Amino acid sequence: MTGKDKLLDVKDLRVSFRTSNGTVKAVRGVSFALERGETLAIVGESGSGKSVTARAVMGLLAGNGVIEGGEIIYDGMDLAKLGERKFNCLRGSRLAMIFQDPLNSLNPIIRAGRQITETMLANSKAKRREARRSFRSGLKSVAPYARGVPGGADIVRSFVKTAALSAALHREHSMRLERAAEAAFELREALESVLNGETAKALKRLRKTLLKARLPYLERADGAASPLSGPLDALESQVRLFPENGGGDGLLESIERAAEALEDEAKRHAPYYFARAHMRLFKGGEGEAGALMSEFIALADKALSERRHVPPEGKEAFSGAALAELLLDAAKCRADRVSRRAAAGRALRLMKEVGIPEPRKRFRQYPFELSGGMRQRIVIAIALSSNPEILICDEPTTAIDVTIQAQILELIRSMKAKYGLSVVFITHNLGVVAGIADRVAVMYAGKIVECGLAEEIFTSPAHPYTWALLASMPDLEAADKLESIPGAPPNMITPPEGDAFAERNKYALKIDFMMQPPEFQISDTHWAATWLLHPKAPKVEPPGIVLERIKRIKLHGGESR
Repeated sequence: MTGKDKLLDVKDLRVSFRTSNGTVKAVRGVSFALERGETLAIVGESGSGKSVTARAVMGLLAGNGVIEGGEIIYDGMDLAKLGERKFNCLRGSRLAMIFQDPLNSLNPIIRAGRQITETMLANSKAKRREARRSFRSGLKSVAPYARGVPGGADIVRSFVKTAALSAALHREHSMRLERAAEAAFELREALESVLNGETAKALKRLRKTLLKARLPYLERADGAASPLSGPLDALESQVRLFPENGGGDGLLESIERAAEALEDEAKRHAPYYFARAHMRLFKGGEGEAGALMSEFIALADKALSERRHVPPEGKEAFSGAALAELLLDAAKCRADRVSRRAAAGRALRLMKEVGIPEPRKRFRQYPFELSGGMRQRIVIAIALSSNPEILICDEPTTAIDVTIQAQILELIRSMKAKYGLSVVFITHNLGVVAGIADRVAVMYAGKIVECGLAEEIFTSPAHPYTWALLASMPDLEAADKLESIPGAPPNMITPPEGDAFAERNKYALKIDFMMQPPEFQISDTHWAATWLLHPKAPKVEPPGIVLERIKRIKLHGGESR
């Protein structure tokens, strides 16, 4: 762990479940961090606490589940202490989860397309509710200035007017980006029609799409020329000159270039649009919105200087600039309204991106009409629908035919790269994460017993439980019979005092039954909690099947076969 950009930081998390037989201690002091853009795999047998940890992060514990201690830090917030109302604004929009069984994850009596769009609509609604609360909070902060201050009523009026204009500006730019994405999707469909020989149909769609693409969203905050002008002009020329019964590489090339330019505009240049909207307001520069914001900041600061009872340490928080920032945050959320039409358009684009053929047809189908692999792709589309930062995959390949597993893993890898996701991948099979994980945390009986870079876990494992997982992992080149892990996991109502794996560990030392081992650092990025790493412990080599497997992994460049 470099710690350079921690997106999620879980510290000493403890989760229990109250049952009629007693309290089950499912997670016992788990700590890990997820860096931005990283894939962290959490591996272990069923019942080791992997899924419970993920559900605690998502705020989705069962009714009898209790977080008894620890912190889950995300964006400066402790999710372990976050209320359900605030969690609703994060879940889906910033934190998303793919569940184990796609058939149980989807509602069998609701069409697939609607299940994708309802996530976007619900997140939009939750954001707007939170924005209204934030705006009311800001208004209450401004209101004290109005009492007994000359022109105080003007401050409140200016605040409200500026909020309305701010929301309108942000909404305008959001719609421009959405229309760019819609136009790119429609161009891709037209390209498919041309390739399938349906040129007349494609030209009709192209003419409509070009009208949509010619919207006034070509302005850039940095003053640079938009990359859209050239490709759209070229495509328009091709469409105008192209005979309806012909073919040609020029049209195909023009569609491809225009679609790429629109996709680039929608994805890479979004910050310019929002910077422009922010600058118009906060910098007090352009138009009515900028003038109103300047007036508001000046009025608020003048009122602050005249209210002598405000303590010096509170002046910064109550300044016009601080209140303006609060107003902009609230107004931007107010602008994040997603219409049903826009949600349906994005759902169709996502269905195509995750590899679902004929998305318009599948959009209206029910889950039981789709294959297992297709259902899992729908679940992935739902998870991606609100552009989350963190994606948690809870054994997403377990309920899928082995021939589809590689496709789903490749899809998750490509979606991670495309959307800049940080991924927590949960599985019981070390082989599944060999080519997808940056780091691996091995979990047993509610604790992480070993953690390191994927290469370190596969080529220099240190904990006997990790050895056992490697020995039981299917391998096409293995000459020896796979080994099973003897015994069963411990009863988590009364977990052992020592190492929880001691009863099943043929290398266990006497101290393993008496005291839990600390974390022994093997390298800057690799540690394991086993007494075998103590300087006074006897030297123990991994079993022969594991040593042979490590040799093959090294031979194949770190990939398990």
